[in-house]
Amino acid sequence: MKYDRDSPGYAQFRPYLALEPAENSPILIEGILQTWRQLDEGAPGAWYERSLPAAFRREFLWIPGLESYAVASADEIAEPLRSPAWTRLLDWKRRYKTLDPRRKVALLRLLGMLGFYRDNDELLRGDAPASARGTLEERLSEHAYLKANNRVLLDEPGMKGDYSEMFDVARRAKPGSEIRLLAAVKTMTLYAEHGQDHENLHAAQSIARKTLERLRARISPSAFFAMSSRYWRTVSYIPFLRGDYDEVERRLDLAEEFVRRAISAGTPSEAAFARDILYAVLATRSTSDVRTGRPERARPRLAEMIAMDPLGAWQRLWLGTVAYETGELEEARFNYLLCLRLAPPGVNKACGLLSRCLKRLGRAEEAARWAARAELTKPAPLERAGREAARGNG
Repeated sequence: MKYDRDSPGYAQFRPYLALEPAENSPILIEGILQTWRQLDEGAPGAWYERSLPAAFRREFLWIPGLESYAVASADEIAEPLRSPAWTRLLDWKRRYKTLDPRRKVALLRLLGMLGFYRDNDELLRGDAPASARGTLEERLSEHAYLKANNRVLLDEPGMKGDYSEMFDVARRAKPGSEIRLLAAVKTMTLYAEHGQDHENLHAAQSIARKTLERLRARISPSAFFAMSSRYWRTVSYIPFLRGDYDEVERRLDLAEEFVRRAISAGTPSEAAFARDILYAVLATRSTSDVRTGRPERARPRLAEMIAMDPLGAWQRLWLGTVAYETGELEEARFNYLLCLRLAPPGVNKACGLLSRCLKRLGRAEEAARWAARAELTKPAPLERAGREAARGNG
């Protein structure tokens, strides 16, 4: 057997582990094969805004049979485990300096989707920096966006909540371009998710709004609705920072309305892209419901997410949390265990929440075992986590 197709979870994560199609896979890894085709075949396609953290790949340490895929670099996948597509990926990576800008961007995006930010960092350091002034041409804007995003995902200590590099891309990308909108939306997300009601957040909102208006005449109705949904979902974070939950709800209503229109109006590929955005909108609405003390309102949203994505672990984690908050402890226990069966993501959180749930159920011995497991699976650099996993599995 060249690579472990019989390992639990291999089939559903096959695009992520081998760049090969899967009959069914979690929505979180949708877009990977499309981006791979953009790199390998030069195929067209939408820009899936998907950046899985390194912690996602690290969690394969705790999935029996898939531990060897929890690596920090694409090159660290052992040769016997490499699919033919993976071998070609490494060849593209070796030839990075000779690639045209379009393929460079596709490679950087794909490595980001696969959680290989150290690889991206090494590649980006070898590129000439963009000029410090003036409008950035489209490919340079995309390159600058990926560089800024990579720094965020590496969580560089020197950043300390400074996202001005991403804001600079939003400010300097060509007016009316999709990458300008993407960078403006990402700027808002970064500041808002880190609780910063920063002046750059509001400046980015203005850029995003104006860019969206200019794009309307140039893109399909479905694409416009999808981008509008992204915009309204992101600007919902601003009133959340101020505790204005009614305004949060109004903006998320608009985000959901627009993305459902995008699905209805789109071609099959546009509808698939919009469903990915709908998943994100429902996820935001669910977490907002729980955090604002209205967990029951999250149930229908999570049910729709499960119907869309039956193999997804994230919604099971949150359904467990909703059940716990409403006193349905056995339902919570069931969903936390199911999350662990479907993971990643969520291994560490599910272990901790399951321990809390079992303790409340009076099952102290089980609770202690899961608490120990939560401690073992705490996020850590892959090298240290690998040693801990080896001890834990021994």
